[in-house]
Amino acid sequence: MRFKSVAVAAVLIGMSAMTMAQTVNSATNAPALGKGSTTSFDFPGAIDTEPTGLTPSGDISGRYTSTDGVQHGFLLSGGKFHSIDVPGAILTNADMINPRGQIVGNYIDSANVGHGFLLSNGKFTALDYPNAQFTVAFGVGATGEIVGIFGDSAGTLHGFLWKAGTFSLMDVTGATGSLPAMISAGRLVGGYFNSTGTHAFSSFHGVFQTIDCPGSTFTFLSDLDPQGQMVGGFGTADGNIHGALVIGQNCIQIDFPGGTKTYANAINPQGDIAGRYTGADGIVHGFLWRGFVKSANVVYSAAHDFSTRLNPNSVWSYGFTTSVGGPFTLDTISGSTFFSGEVGWFGPISGFFAPGYPLVVAAPNTVPTVLDMGPGPGSYAVVRWTAPSRGRWDVVGQFFGTGLTTGDVHVLHNGTAVFDSPVNGSQVAAFSLAIDVVAGDTIDFAAGPGPGGDNGADPTGFNVTITPEQ
Repeated sequence: MRFKSVAVAAVLIGMSAMTMAQTVNSATNAPALGKGSTTSFDFPGAIDTEPTGLTPSGDISGRYTSTDGVQHGFLLSGGKFHSIDVPGAILTNADMINPRGQIVGNYIDSANVGHGFLLSNGKFTALDYPNAQFTVAFGVGATGEIVGIFGDSAGTLHGFLWKAGTFSLMDVTGATGSLPAMISAGRLVGGYFNSTGTHAFSSFHGVFQTIDCPGSTFTFLSDLDPQGQMVGGFGTADGNIHGALVIGQNCIQIDFPGGTKTYANAINPQGDIAGRYTGADGIVHGFLWRGFVKSANVVYSAAHDFSTRLNPNSVWSYGFTTSVGGPFTLDTISGSTFFSGEVGWFGPISGFFAPGYPLVVAAPNTVPTVLDMGPGPGSYAVVRWTAPSRGRWDVVGQFFGTGLTTGDVHVLHNGTAVFDSPVNGSQVAAFSLAIDVVAGDTIDFAAGPGPGGDNGADPTGFNVTITPEQ
């Protein structure tokens, strides 16, 4: 393998074959910041510091770039940094560390060939998948299993599992590239490529799930704890990168205070998270966020979570009804409006300004703060939230007119209205509700054309946040 190939593989992580049936688990973004203590750190003299692994005892592995532009691995243990360099290598990249202190990664030798490695008890062991052009080790479990990738002669990336000295292939069915990143307590996480982009995945007891944080341009998972709580990152249309904590169907956003391009590389059983962010100085720094998992709160936002790729989009669905509380039909047409260029979902009624009505759309190439709901003739645009669990949820939001609007808006719990209001001109219809639900209950947010049934010039702005009462 040439250096370029390994460099590409290293960048991607910053971001028997699997033949089990594939189900989609599209997590819902929950923008939240944990309240634990945060620490930013840098390897002494480094121009780039990126933590990649974290143990229950608090040891951190990672990589750094020195002032001469050379990449090295590091271990931060007991408050002291230790550099990691494979003898004779021109580049060393340290990735995960397990509770026993074993570290895996990859290196480039003097012939510009890439190898994986295992560092255990001070001894390096090279890892090379048979007949591969290069090998990269990403993750190491508590009992010594290693996962990673290798490249074949055609340039395709494949995943592997190394156990007790034996390699086995681990490819995602139908993928054009597979990148398993970490294994813990029988669970596996990572990412894969296909014709629709870069997606995260998890696999446990034969169940394979695709994970896409809503509204993301890509999603990748790098680590998980023994309970199955996963961390990684996702990109957004504004060009930013956010860390992600995935618990169940919730994709909780992680942004280091004052930084951009946050990525969560590692998590330990105590709920601490380590990763990287870009500071205001333009330099990539490492961070440790203690107790993030215990303090993170789920927040569902209709606008922030909006997806133009997925419908249903985890707890959110986009569709229409022909009466208030009537049967809900899912939109199947995705695209953009003809003049404003807003993107989203469209119903089956043809129109002059859009592919169809009713519609639910948002501004393109950004993380939206509001949605635009356009009713159809005698029909209602509906954003539906499906409760993921039992409890009392606070439902706070508003509809608002855009100047010429002459519509009617509603909030419905299982088809029964709990809020109704006209919206005329630039009128705002705000609501603040506490609703008791069980898992599977629906809360619909509907925008209609008003008593005359004419949907001309009736776009209605909308957003809502839904949070569990503590």
